[in-house]
Amino acid sequence: MKKLLIVLLALTVMGMFAVAQDAPAITWNVSSYNGFATVSDSNADTSSVALYNYNWEGAGAYRFQMAVNAADGNSGFQMRLQTADQTAATPAFNQIWAYGKFLDGMVKVEGGLLNDYSIATGGWECYGNTDGALGLQVDVAPIDGLALGFFLPLKGIATNANYNAIGNAQIGAAYEMKDMFKLAGGYILSPTTNGSTFYAGLVLKAVPGLSANVEFKFANLGDSKLGTTNIEEYASYSFGAVTVSAYAGEWMYASASSKLYYNFEPQVAYKVSDAASVALVANVYTFNDAGVMSFVSPVDGIGALQNKTIGGDPTMAFGAGPNVQLKAGGAKVTIGDYYGILPSVGALKATNINVFYASFDYAL
Repeated sequence: MKKLLIVLLALTVMGMFAVAQDAPAITWNVSSYNGFATVSDSNADTSSVALYNYNWEGAGAYRFQMAVNAADGNSGFQMRLQTADQTAATPAFNQIWAYGKFLDGMVKVEGGLLNDYSIATGGWECYGNTDGALGLQVDVAPIDGLALGFFLPLKGIATNANYNAIGNAQIGAAYEMKDMFKLAGGYILSPTTNGSTFYAGLVLKAVPGLSANVEFKFANLGDSKLGTTNIEEYASYSFGAVTVSAYAGEWMYASASSKLYYNFEPQVAYKVSDAASVALVANVYTFNDAGVMSFVSPVDGIGALQNKTIGGDPTMAFGAGPNVQLKAGGAKVTIGDYYGILPSVGALKATNINVFYASFDYAL
């Protein structure tokens, strides 16, 4: 079955390049983000030094990435080598895909380890994207701005001869009016009872200086216990050199005993020059002794909560800190400090944590 899958994808790639009319333009990209931090914990005897990526919430994460893209407008191919899941040292290919356009560009067919956002929401989570997913996707654009998509996941075929690809498929649609808005939504099937997912999102662009979006995901539809509702919001407004923004997230189970978990993260930044800016970030969020719901990924900790404490009492935590960001060409350096206060809850002891971090990002 694995050989069949490889042959299928190889034929897809060759077929897509068969529609090429001109020699493809080849582009390369190399990028990374990584850094370190000193962490002081009131429950620890000594401070520790840890890997951090771009801010105080990126503990243990770092990324090195190299990508090559070849495209002629009618067909294309992309391959990306990256440290897996931002924490593994061993690089792996998480994108190897090709596409071809047919019927004057109205139909686009993709195959491989994909990177498609055509029917995804626009926001932090981008629900409905197929970044790194193995499969085939067909997008149809009957009118300008409208995309209708179908994704057939094939990863399970490599390990399970009885894998139900259709039963795990995704359908979705998006409509975008340039410089005005984007509306997207979709449905992800599941062969298990009450296992399907619905997602939707809206991005607003019509007001100069304002950026805003909202995303919804309703997972395990019909499950009165493990069904989940996840909502994320973001808004940013710039006036002169000042930008004021805020992330927010809410999550809860369908269970009547479930409590509401949330996060609110306001930020203010001042652009000193094209090369330098200063910012202040704060957090108010909830968690329990089974896990934390942090905003940078609003679903962080949900797996632990789901396995341990459905409806556990949420406890509020706080944090804040400044940072300075310097840019030069494709390089970016961020230096900051973050102080967090976590009260006692369940098995977790009250602690004050201070993270002084420095990150280094580079894109070629």
